[in-house]
Amino acid sequence: MNIGFIGAPVTGGPPGAAAETLTSMAGDNSTAFERARPLIELYSERVVHFGNPGSGNRAKLIRNFITMGHVALIVEAMRRCDRVGIDRGKMFEVLSNGGANSNTTHKMVPDALSGSYDGYKFTQENAV
Repeated sequence: MNIGFIGAPVTGGPPGAAAETLTSMAGDNSTAFERARPLIELYSERVVHFGNPGSGNRAKLIRNFITMGHVALIVEAMRRCDRVGIDRGKMFEVLSNGGANSNTTHKMVPDALSGSYDGYKFTQENAV
């Protein structure tokens, strides 16, 4: 039998899956990865091979760590704006033009402007 197994978690969520723009983070030996790559490319815009078995999953966890840290910082920043009298909308304008600009910022802040922190649907519990 010519059967293999690779770990290839994705990032991009349901919208990325629907648009076939996911990023897959693969980990396994190169033979299994190269056999699976054409299938992964059907639903992923980007496919990154990290190497040994489990390395794709470890890469996904590190990516989640960075993203969820960013989510926590945005929530705290919006709360800080309220405490010190800074307009959240103007802060979003500033955040959108510089080093803090990111997909996470654009998912989180528009909802935060109305007092909701539900802009990022991926929960802390899902991140680990």
